[in-house]
Amino acid sequence: MTVGNRRMAFLVLTGAGVIAAMLLSWRYSHVSPAAARHDPYEAATDVPRELIGYQEENTVKVDVPEPLGVAVGPADRIYVAGSNAIDVFHPNGAKLRRVSTTCSARCIAVGEDGMIFLGAGGAVEVYSETGEFLARWPGLDERSVIASINLRKDDICVADAGARVVLVYGVAGNLKRRIGEKDESLRTEGFVVPSPYFDAAVAPDGMLRAANPGRHRVETYGPEGSLAGWWGAPGFGHAGFSGCCNPAQFAIAFDGRFITCEKGKLRRVKEYDSEGRFVCYVASTEALGPGTLPLDVAVDVRGRVILLDSADKVLRIFVRTRRAG
Repeated sequence: MTVGNRRMAFLVLTGAGVIAAMLLSWRYSHVSPAAARHDPYEAATDVPRELIGYQEENTVKVDVPEPLGVAVGPADRIYVAGSNAIDVFHPNGAKLRRVSTTCSARCIAVGEDGMIFLGAGGAVEVYSETGEFLARWPGLDERSVIASINLRKDDICVADAGARVVLVYGVAGNLKRRIGEKDESLRTEGFVVPSPYFDAAVAPDGMLRAANPGRHRVETYGPEGSLAGWWGAPGFGHAGFSGCCNPAQFAIAFDGRFITCEKGKLRRVKEYDSEGRFVCYVASTEALGPGTLPLDVAVDVRGRVILLDSADKVLRIFVRTRRAG
């Protein structure tokens, strides 16, 4: 092919590409109203009233800097952790006190004795009820990002999003076991954690539950760390988990129910029973508003759902209204 012919072929192909791009642009900029109504995101925000089983009881403004973590402590007091401070609230939302810390906390757990455990970067920091610094437990290595802490009896479950493993500590900081690393003998495939949101907790039945957000499910692990089962699936539907990696956060109620939070365009909070069956919405995207920042969540002794909305810097407290689902 001569130089002139090659140049002509190039011009023809370029022109064809431009025309194709223009046609595609026209096609997607002129979506019919009927097609728009089939947008899965839009459809997922339309939640039937009968599937909403909670109502908002109270909204509490939070002024702790960069609030990211919430937990319920003794007497149903609510603890909100942020940058260099923890605010403590009465169950009715009245602020009781502020505890100063030396770290920027991403997550928090509070023991029955009032001991405070904070996830701070790649380490866990321990404080007394009055805010006295007691200890610092380092993470696994330089990759560690402590994404959540949950307590049950003598187990402190620390979800490390950087190392993609759940660490189970004793109250003195002794590492008891590592759970979730890829191991064929334990049937564990490993956690898929594309973003720094990762949660784990011991359920009332004594088994550890951990979110595997990249696989859109909640997994159950036996005492020795073997994978015993899971529930959950990707999807925009009411029972599914949307986006790249959800659930981002969850809490387990005293009767074994799960409260899950999804991040991304669809911010929604849902209730599942102890077996992972969808029950109802706590709050839909329409109630919360779209956004990318996740919601941290806790459940108090009365079964109220405590949401920390980091985007709006408020606590939103929800109470159950009726059986749904």
